[in-house]
Amino acid sequence: MKLDITKYSYDAEWEDFKDGARLKIKPWIESEEFVAIEDGQAGVSGKKNLQRFLNCLEDWDGITGADGKPLPCTDEVKKVVFDFNIEGIPVFVLRKSMEFRLGKERAEKNLQTGSAGPSKKTR
Repeated sequence: MKLDITKYSYDAEWEDFKDGARLKIKPWIESEEFVAIEDGQAGVSGKKNLQRFLNCLEDWDGITGADGKPLPCTDEVKKVVFDFNIEGIPVFVLRKSMEFRLGKERAEKNLQTGSAGPSKKTR
C-alpha cells in the first residue's frame, strides 16, 4: 500500500470571511479529541469546542474593535468571540477546520474509486 502523506498539512490557510476580513484557520486533526462522555452519553462539550476553536483559529486580518483599531487575535479575545458567537466566526472556523480534513479524505476516496462525486440513483 502506498501512502502519499505529502498532500496533508497541519499548516493554516487564509480564508475570506465577511467585509474584507480574513481568518487564518488550520485543520482540525483527529488526534485532538473533542467528544466528551458524560453520564454514559457521548457528546460534544462546549469546553472541547472552545479548545478546538482556539487551536484552529490562528490569526485574523481586517478585524477591528469598536475604536477602529486592529483587534488582537489572542485567546482571551477569541473566547469572547466564541462564547457569544460574534458574527458567526466560531461556526465558520469550526466548519472550515473540519472541511480541510474531510475535503482531503473525499478527494482521496474519489481518486481511489474514480468518482467525481456521489452517484445518483435512477429509477
